Parts: sequence; structure tokens; C-alpha cells
Amino acid sequence: MEHQIRPEAIALPPTQPIDITEWLRQEEQERHTSH
Repeated sequence: MEHQIRPEAIALPPTQPIDITEWLRQEEQERHTSH
């Protein structure tokens, strides 16, 4: 079995299993607000 490491998954804290879709959504929101 090959484990594919996603770049967005690396930024996530390993102790807190956060949904990547949710995390990406927050990232987009922060980007929009910071603009």
C-alpha cells in the first residue's frame, strides 16, 4: 500500500483530525477577508 502525502494534509496538526474540505474552506475565507 502506498501512502500519498497531500501538501494540505501536512499543514494540519496530526493530533487534530480536521476535514480537509473544511480546512480548505477556512483557508479560502481567511484569504478573502485578508484581501
